[in-house]
Amino acid sequence: MHHDPISYFQAVILGLTQGIAEPFPISSLGHGVVLPRLAGWHIHQNDKFFLTFLIATHLATAIVLLLLFLGDWVKIVKGLGRSLRMREIRADDTYARLGWLLVASSIPVGVIGLLLQEPLRKLFASPQLAAAFLIVNGVSLLVFERLRRRPPREGDYAGDVDGRLANLSWRQAIGVGTSQAAALIPGISRSGYTMGGGLLAGLSNDDAARFGFLLATPVIFAAAALKLPELFGSAGNGVRGPALVAGLCAAATTFFAVKFLLRFFQSNRLTPFGVYCVGFGVICTLVFALGGEPSSGAGAGRARLWPGLEPGEGEAGERHDDRGDAVLGVVVVGLGVTGGHMPREERWQRVGGLGEVHDCHDDQEHAEQHDREHEFAQVAVHRRKILEHKHDQRRLSPCIAAS
Repeated sequence: MHHDPISYFQAVILGLTQGIAEPFPISSLGHGVVLPRLAGWHIHQNDKFFLTFLIATHLATAIVLLLLFLGDWVKIVKGLGRSLRMREIRADDTYARLGWLLVASSIPVGVIGLLLQEPLRKLFASPQLAAAFLIVNGVSLLVFERLRRRPPREGDYAGDVDGRLANLSWRQAIGVGTSQAAALIPGISRSGYTMGGGLLAGLSNDDAARFGFLLATPVIFAAAALKLPELFGSAGNGVRGPALVAGLCAAATTFFAVKFLLRFFQSNRLTPFGVYCVGFGVICTLVFALGGEPSSGAGAGRARLWPGLEPGEGEAGERHDDRGDAVLGVVVVGLGVTGGHMPREERWQRVGGLGEVHDCHDDQEHAEQHDREHEFAQVAVHRRKILEHKHDQRRLSPCIAAS
């Protein structure tokens, strides 16, 4: 079955959205699933090429995070090396301890991701489910702020930020990493849940955000390493160019978003993001419910022109049903068939062809019905001619322009 490729315009929009929504606690995956449905794009979120496209944009985000915290990562890698050489983690070695805390925190999400990869992939086919989890994410952010271990006090957060992060216990760090695993579900924010876990562990908002950014970097890189080869295989056909454009857009917006959030959380909380997620999730849920389009499977994201039939695809993105004219004739005949005034055998004779009606007890009624059927059949033929004419114009326009 043919699927519409991701256009460069769509790639720009999705890339900008990814760059903003990944560091912001509003779920980049949730927005990546919901946005195509809201925009009416014929992108199938359960297809491998779309998942590969998302991995490419996440990789761009991870690269920016690595560069923004490059100084920290250099110190962390050196600290890990020292601890391996000494075969111990010294209490006064801040970056060795912080490095192993990050390693321990990344294990839960890695294990859960490997075990639930296929079930989670199917969740991408449901924008309704992603919208519902956006609401869950928003409520969770509000609850995290409500249940934080204690209000931040100035004396508790004096000194070096990495030193404060290194003072987390192993249990607290692993708890934060486990909460990050919930972000494998579209609509649940990775940064939101890691920040929430940090708040429950007693961190301030800005320290929790910093720990979340450090923790997200290896996790996103690991996910990209597993899926990135698909970008250069058959799953990447038709998506490599748009993925590159989207990656550049995601990288640019991620840089400014992280810079903004590190300043924002020095004096603000998760509350506005929680309110946004609840409101946006409710709006999306209502729009999808009123839209009535299929939400998963082969028909995801496409309108059905006739019950039980898939819409055809024309060139230049125009979608129409190639069998619509034939169906129109059957439906027109059915207007007289389903009235219940004829025996079953005569009804099948009536469906057999336009105007071929036998054993009609009222000749005048038959003549009027025949005229109506003939008129509707002419409308169907006229409609097909118009579509064929438009199709020929599209095919000839490049030749005319070249001449």
